[in-house]
Amino acid sequence: LKMLFEIEKDPVIKTNEQAIKLIKEIEILTCVNLAHAYIKLEEYHYAIKYATQALEKEPENTKALFRKGFAYTKVGELSRARVCLNEV
Repeated sequence: LKMLFEIEKDPVIKTNEQAIKLIKEIEILTCVNLAHAYIKLEEYHYAIKYATQALEKEPENTKALFRKGFAYTKVGELSRARVCLNEV
């Protein structure tokens, strides 16, 4: 990110608000992808953790909701899974 601020003539990010928005978007994408990776590794508690982190920033993120619901089914938390999957 430092590179984005230090471009001499035309910085990609011109304000702190733009930087915060970009960082938030990157965090959400990273968490959703980590949730997916942990599902593939059958580490469902970590998948739930990262999907939850993404949902804290973007509650309507359908990928995060689906991955969290799917992971809950794998750990036997069917009522919690139903809540997540119904929101999708």
